[in-house]
Amino acid sequence: MGVAEDTCGFHYHSGSELRLKLQERRIVFIGDSSVRKLYHSFCRFAGDLTAGGYEGTSTSHSDASTSFGSTSLEFKWAPLSVDIITKIKSTKASFSREREGGPAIIIAGGGVWDKLHLSVTDEDQSSQEETIKTLASELKSMRKMFEASVVWFVPPIINTVALNSDEKRSQISEGNIEEMRRMYHELGVPQSASFILDGPHFTQDRVSDSFDGVHYPNHVYDAGSQIVLNALDQLWGGDMNKSIITRSYLPATSSLINPYLGMMMLCFVLIGLFYFDGYFGVGYLAQFFVKKMSLSPSELYKDAFDHHPVSTAQDQTSKVEYNESVGLTGRSSSSLSRRR
Repeated sequence: MGVAEDTCGFHYHSGSELRLKLQERRIVFIGDSSVRKLYHSFCRFAGDLTAGGYEGTSTSHSDASTSFGSTSLEFKWAPLSVDIITKIKSTKASFSREREGGPAIIIAGGGVWDKLHLSVTDEDQSSQEETIKTLASELKSMRKMFEASVVWFVPPIINTVALNSDEKRSQISEGNIEEMRRMYHELGVPQSASFILDGPHFTQDRVSDSFDGVHYPNHVYDAGSQIVLNALDQLWGGDMNKSIITRSYLPATSSLINPYLGMMMLCFVLIGLFYFDGYFGVGYLAQFFVKKMSLSPSELYKDAFDHHPVSTAQDQTSKVEYNESVGLTGRSSSSLSRRR
């Protein structure tokens, strides 16, 4: 019974593959602390294994940027929807369509802190809806202006019981955040993006891992990063001007060569040949212990197959001893017969 071929195309992207895929590109992350966690995940895959460690409040609530070769990763702190709009506008003001260096990927997300701080009264709710509509149009504008891939990060599941205050358990419980997700969907934010990173789907089995009710361990965000990278395969697939890497990527010829390792392997071969070969190595090894006579394998081979005549002196001695023994036997026999 054969195994069905995997046609989904989903696969794990290593750090080297990520760097090759994103080389000469600028990736901008705009959003709250969950988006920052995703930014740190990309940094870890790119080579900075310390990204996502402990940060003070002043550091975590600020912009950040880093580069890996020709790849630029930027995070813009925007906890509220209105902050996301502001950051998008500032990004558009910095780069026009004619200039090179505009973002190739924009990953944005938010909404949790809006629900905590801006959804108290009906007036707040009405104002929030207008802000979300503006956000949707700004995301569309970013896609057109930079011809960029826009990813909207839907907030992950909230672990309500782990929230650290009564206010948070009241305002941003999972039930309230689910209402917020539906509002964003109805007002067109997901439809404005190229791809949706659905936080609830890839965190639904890890809710108990959420240590503060909102954030998850690093490996959970690593899973989200892999989903984004595989989505980019689909978005960029077939367009060689946009997609630098293909799934049939192989290292370049001689890129893995190390002359010192090659010399080390030759040494291992010689050691094995001289010391572990029963027909060759032992013969040479014996020369270290026997100095009085030659025991080189070449001479042993010649001696083994050459004809060696028996020594004449040794042969004569053997015959004399044999004749003497026969004579003694004969005399004994004759004396015995005369007595009879």
